[in-house]
Amino acid sequence: MTMPINPHVLEALDIETRFGEQVVHRDLTLTVRRGETLAIVGSSGSGKTVLLRELILLAKPSRGRIRLFDTDVNALSEPELIRLRSRLGVMFQHGALFTSLTVRENIDFPLREHTALGPALRRDIALLKLELAGLPASAANKYPDELSGGMIKRAALARALALDPKLLFLDEPTSGLDPVGAADFDDLIMELKTLLDLTIVMVTHDPDSLWRIADRVAFLGEKKVLQVAPAAELARIDHPDIRAYFHGKRMQQAQERAWKPA
Repeated sequence: MTMPINPHVLEALDIETRFGEQVVHRDLTLTVRRGETLAIVGSSGSGKTVLLRELILLAKPSRGRIRLFDTDVNALSEPELIRLRSRLGVMFQHGALFTSLTVRENIDFPLREHTALGPALRRDIALLKLELAGLPASAANKYPDELSGGMIKRAALARALALDPKLLFLDEPTSGLDPVGAADFDDLIMELKTLLDLTIVMVTHDPDSLWRIADRVAFLGEKKVLQVAPAAELARIDHPDIRAYFHGKRMQQAQERAWKPA
């Protein structure tokens, strides 16, 4: 008998996060469906970044369980956790590139750490990831301080894709970009999702990204996930925090742009 495939690639169950007396999350539950783009939003201080760190296994919640790829993270040893982390792609908000390494060397870093591939093959893979992220081959030998903000984003994305992850995390992927650059980056994410069969989780403050590329939106508030639904459905929910978030001027304008006929 064939076992059914779990439709959830990630599950955070009854999460509680404490820092001393401060409670950031309580009874927080979130599931991510295989193949979707899920955006995590909420007002400042709602714990989005803390939750992201827990989901990418850089921090451990005070209570609750996280399951990745049908594996209970709590049951894993440190070497097993390291192997599991290698199956995740993470693009941090400000790139987090190693400033002393070239772009190619930054992309090569996870390949060198987690595979037994030879230098020549790693170089070819790094150049391929660079191309996938929309950067020219000439960027490979540049250092991060020689790149524009948009190029840093793309270099960080190329590194996040180095190990062929099926689950990609994006932390504020379009922050600091002008509207044209942000739209181009959104287009790139949508193309890569289809091309590489990715599941994507992103934390974002960009209302255009929310409306354009998110299949569902998880709204954090009151120390938990208040609602998870497509943006259009969330915008109709009569909760004071959600209503205030979706009825602001920037959000309304983004919604109008997303619904405007091409």
